[in-house]
Amino acid sequence: MQSTNEELMTVNDELQNRNTELKGVNNDLLNLLASAQIPILMVDNDLNIRRFTSMAETLLGLIPTDVGRPLGDLRTKLIMADLEGMIREVVSTLAIKELEVQDIHNHWWQLRVRPYKTMENKIDGAVVALVDIDAMKRSLDDVAQARRYSEAIVETIREPLLVLDGELRVKTANNAFYKEFQVAADETLGKFIYQLASGQWDIPQFRELLQHVLPSNTKFDGFKIDAQFSKVGRRQLILNARRIIDQDQNTQLILLAMETIKEST
Repeated sequence: MQSTNEELMTVNDELQNRNTELKGVNNDLLNLLASAQIPILMVDNDLNIRRFTSMAETLLGLIPTDVGRPLGDLRTKLIMADLEGMIREVVSTLAIKELEVQDIHNHWWQLRVRPYKTMENKIDGAVVALVDIDAMKRSLDDVAQARRYSEAIVETIREPLLVLDGELRVKTANNAFYKEFQVAADETLGKFIYQLASGQWDIPQFRELLQHVLPSNTKFDGFKIDAQFSKVGRRQLILNARRIIDQDQNTQLILLAMETIKEST
């Protein structure tokens, strides 16, 4: 009896230690979820709600008593077709899924669903997290709008224009350039400026000026060239160049504008 009691006391002490450890882990988890500024939802294999963060309450329309309820009973503020189907696919395939979604207030979120793994490495549901990407999306939209605006301006300018990259390859040409020199896009885009028109643009002083525009953030105005172009004859041009920044790709480009001051055949 004494030996049995000692064994029971030992087992009881171990159980109390385990309970203390479990309580500590549970407290850590509760504090982590409470402090997390990210909407997070955990569900089991049957898509019953296991846990969620405070930020998930508003976005997903949750209340504390929703723990244990099926996810399908809830009406979230997310605009998406099949959240349940996406979660079931993650649970069955173990593949992490990501999707950009909006809520009913047109706020952008990146929805991430990953499998919920136990300490025994078993799958017991899924974890749904939403990352706020609204500022990034709107910034990208602003950049895209600015790009479309600038491209529209370039196309409406009557003077020939070229946009060159850092290697002096043609990135963009407007319609006025194609019309003035009677060339097509496949003969122009991606080509070095000094390769155009069978090398008529390959003027040492002109190349030197262009090569200093980006590194030195310089510009040049009124540079004159006189060249014979096979398709349109002789042209005398005044060239102006400026450095511009492509905000979308964070690269530096050269805007090359030209004016024909004399032409003859």
